[in-house]
Amino acid sequence: MNPKKMGCSLITFLIILFTGNAMAATTLTVDTGWTGFTYDISIYGSNGSIAPDGPLSWTSSTPVILRVTDFLQTGEWYKIYEGNDVSGGVLGTTPDVAFNSSGSIGSNYQAAFDNPAWSSGEFMFGAGSHTITIEQQDNLPGYTVWNVAVRIDSNPIPVPSAITLLSFGLIGLAGISRKKLH
Repeated sequence: MNPKKMGCSLITFLIILFTGNAMAATTLTVDTGWTGFTYDISIYGSNGSIAPDGPLSWTSSTPVILRVTDFLQTGEWYKIYEGNDVSGGVLGTTPDVAFNSSGSIGSNYQAAFDNPAWSSGEFMFGAGSHTITIEQQDNLPGYTVWNVAVRIDSNPIPVPSAITLLSFGLIGLAGISRKKLH
């Protein structure tokens, strides 16, 4: 065997050995709308598995809102974890909704998010880099495919409102201290 090929094979083996089967995160862009993912349990594993696209990550200079929704068929719900896998601690879950065999909304992610028959949720994140993992849970009898859509939108803190609130707080403190002096 060619020594160069053997060296490359050894390096590849060591990388796989020391990194395990960790998947690279799918990078999402803030303020670009919905991104849908479809997961086939017959190919990738059983209920309770994470998205086949791996963890999702993004970077933002402002606070953001992560929106997550089921789509196509009702009955799926999700656990959202901080980090590259389910060991990072649960940030939250979308509601556990009942399966409805007559409910189909297609790939209209926003319509699914707005409809309480679909499991949807919002999660706030501060500015910076974040990575999450989405774990699927379901109430779908006999279905082997699940779908999740996500979007990340900027949620800047409105400065005029913050200044107004701070001003009222300072006025209140001044009033309290004035009463104590008299």
